Amino acid sequence: YLPALSAWQFGPEEASRISQPLLSVLGTQSGPLFEEGDALLHVWFPQVEDCTIEGVTHLLHLQRPGPVVQAVTAFFARHPITGNGPRQHPA
Repeated sequence: YLPALSAWQFGPEEASRISQPLLSVLGTQSGPLFEEGDALLHVWFPQVEDCTIEGVTHLLHLQRPGPVVQAVTAFFARHPITGNGPRQHPA
């Protein structure tokens, strides 16, 4: 149990501040909870891109790492990180 996690709130207002592209990678056997989460991503983030990996569950990165790597690599090729965003300063 993490008290900070239970106090954290994220909803449509916070989501509306995010304009970067998002990638949703879902396994075809992930189950209803993950399908609901994916549907919510589409409501909150119109810029979300989908990738479905056949024959895997939520452990898709362990069950079929090759297609997951290909999906993430292709996503970053389409949306390169330019370094023009806010800088993070060490604490």
